[in-house]
Amino acid sequence: MRRRLVGLAALWGFAEATLFFLVPDVLLSFAAMRFGLRPVLVACLAAALGATLGGATMMVAAQVAPEAVRSTILALPGIGPQLVEEAGRRFAQEGVLAAFLGSLSGVPYKLYAYAAGAGGEGVLALLLATPLIRLPRFVGATLLAAGARRLLVPRLGEGAALALLAAFWLGFYAWYFSVMAA
Repeated sequence: MRRRLVGLAALWGFAEATLFFLVPDVLLSFAAMRFGLRPVLVACLAAALGATLGGATMMVAAQVAPEAVRSTILALPGIGPQLVEEAGRRFAQEGVLAAFLGSLSGVPYKLYAYAAGAGGEGVLALLLATPLIRLPRFVGATLLAAGARRLLVPRLGEGAALALLAAFWLGFYAWYFSVMAA
């Protein structure tokens, strides 16, 4: 179980840093709800390292074909031209700090990776900082889910607790896509 979870978390981190539109927090929170905190912390690190590789991929792609990558990003749910432009402007002004704050405010990491690659500046700094940018939120989601597990599973059972988590993520993404697409 642990190896599969770690591998899946790394793959999800990579995918979300490139073209996938659901954050690894979804997987990590379900795993924490199901298995508890300890087994999932290594998966958090794997997701952050996967995101680093995904970010590097996005940066290289943006250097080679910036318009094609931009068009592809704009086809993803919840990403509009204003969000891409704002992330690029903030990254040009604030660098890695913009990417860190963006990860806490709902701006996809892939937009900062794209901005670094397309702009040709801050690539190495962002690449080196990516695990530190991604890991706090992954661990935070895991801690919250593990805490919810301790509260909910004894009272409701595991199935109901997992159903509540699924309802949370469905509601979150319904809200997120409606707000971010606007």
